[in-house]
Amino acid sequence: MHALFKNEPDQLAQSLNWPDDYQDVIKKQNYHQFSMPKKDGTLRAITAPGNKLKFLQKTLSHAFQLTYLNKIPDCVHGYVPGDIHPEVGTRHILSNAQVHFGAKYLLNLDIDDFFPNLDSLRILDALRYWYPEMPQATQELLVGICCYNNQLPMGAPSSPVLSNMCVHQMDLALLTLCAQHQVTYSRYVDDMSFSSSSDNLLALEPALIEALQSFGFTINQAKRMHFGPEGPKIVTGLIMDETDITVNDTFLDNLNECIKEYSQLRWLSRQLEMDKKWLQSKVRFAAQSIEGQLAFLSQIQGADDAVYQKYHRKFDKAQSMRPPNYDFYF
Repeated sequence: MHALFKNEPDQLAQSLNWPDDYQDVIKKQNYHQFSMPKKDGTLRAITAPGNKLKFLQKTLSHAFQLTYLNKIPDCVHGYVPGDIHPEVGTRHILSNAQVHFGAKYLLNLDIDDFFPNLDSLRILDALRYWYPEMPQATQELLVGICCYNNQLPMGAPSSPVLSNMCVHQMDLALLTLCAQHQVTYSRYVDDMSFSSSSDNLLALEPALIEALQSFGFTINQAKRMHFGPEGPKIVTGLIMDETDITVNDTFLDNLNECIKEYSQLRWLSRQLEMDKKWLQSKVRFAAQSIEGQLAFLSQIQGADDAVYQKYHRKFDKAQSMRPPNYDFYF
């Protein structure tokens, strides 16, 4: 893939089977914004490209992944597709927690405004680092394809891998620092976790923050968490106790409320005699949110888990259209 990115723009476009009007597609910067439910049920703002621009970004994403996964550090668990480089293996939010399972001490730090800080200059620096022989015209072209309003858009297919490529040197620096103090480091997108068998994390924290600041990042103090040897610990929202890793109670409470709301909306959409398109859209949106949360719960605790089975049955029951309390609406 390094040879691919030695090409000038037109040769690169031909190698990736881009349409002849690719330059016009880039200039139009066709994006639309909407919200999607997170796994915890809250909403995430998405800036998604139009189909033509999305095609260009997808081809680049695959090429970038082939480069990045050949050098991916062990600490990275976010945005790692298992089907592109089987030797790397599947990594996800659960594997990120598993590397800290059983540790006595844990420190969680969150990078503040992660995606907004990945601006076009950082993307340009990353391209120069990973592809030192890339022509300047190609560098500028790729920045134009992958950035929107001078930053990585959350919703573009190329953004996840580029975010990892941008902080690769930071990951290596943190790994080196942690290895010197027998500390385990992992990162899931902007969530960083550090664990140790000895009580040295608080003493090491200033050096960790200084290392992050040297790469132009700051810490979100509101999300900083430190755990000692007693009691459960939290990694990227997952609860770790002495025997297992599970989702938290807030996640389950939100899932339960989402299922209730879905049941009410679904029944209401059948009863009201009016233009129901807006209501049917809300029903579909609610169902997608629940399906995503159930998939996440299954990933963390398994499809045979009693808690997963309980909420899966609740969702099945909600889909059976049994009317809820009519007084709820009036």
